[in-house]
Amino acid sequence: MDVGQPLRAWFTFWHPNAHSMLTEVTFLHHALPGVLAVEYLPVLLRNRQFRKIPSLCRF
Repeated sequence: MDVGQPLRAWFTFWHPNAHSMLTEVTFLHHALPGVLAVEYLPVLLRNRQFRKIPSLCRF
């Protein structure tokens, strides 16, 4: 993966180099937003300000 060209980030998934540390860093970098969403979703749903909005209470 060319680190200087972020638009080529998909290339790491299509042609992974199993012996490169940069491949592992790329996989973890792309997994981080999902992990953070799972961790912070309960905090956001317990927020009292969200309870005042009826459409979010259904969610």
